[in-house]
Amino acid sequence: MKCKVIGVFLTLALVSNVSFASSVKSFVNSYVDDGNKIMDMANTNNINTDQVKSLVLEITKNSVGIAREYIKKHPNGKQVLDFVIKKVAKLDSSGQVVGVGPMGDLSFDEIQHDWHDLGYFFKNDLGVDFEDEDNEHFTDPLHVMIHPIMVYRASLDQAKSPSSSNIDAIKSEMAEGIEQAKIVVDMFSH
Repeated sequence: MKCKVIGVFLTLALVSNVSFASSVKSFVNSYVDDGNKIMDMANTNNINTDQVKSLVLEITKNSVGIAREYIKKHPNGKQVLDFVIKKVAKLDSSGQVVGVGPMGDLSFDEIQHDWHDLGYFFKNDLGVDFEDEDNEHFTDPLHVMIHPIMVYRASLDQAKSPSSSNIDAIKSEMAEGIEQAKIVVDMFSH
């Protein structure tokens, strides 16, 4: 009897992990597809801000989905990940992403310093100590959410004042976001 119970728990754990990996992989695939569309625009130096905004909205929906799945696997990061979700995304009453959040109103440098480089978290306790090496993995879902907002901001900057530095920022931030998303999906595969 004991072996059957253990077998059932192991089966449930395996099915649960496969379910997590499957939904995360779906979110990541969509994230990467839309991110590559932005990269294509940047590689041709032809940034359509409205199209970038629309793609970033879709990427943000997927990044929030990734973060919510991450919370299920690592509930001790719920407070910090939920907090960032509310910064990157405008949510409706049911929690669905309906727009870019207040982080999109910050300057590129503010997003870089306070959010990407974790400046905000070193000044405010949200339940995860980022100086503890064991918590470093939480930066992956954070960056998956933050990089698209940096792309959005750089595209707005490009619309106001076209420059190669804005194009380079769009390319590098989207590439980093895609890389981080792939890291997260790999984490769920193990």
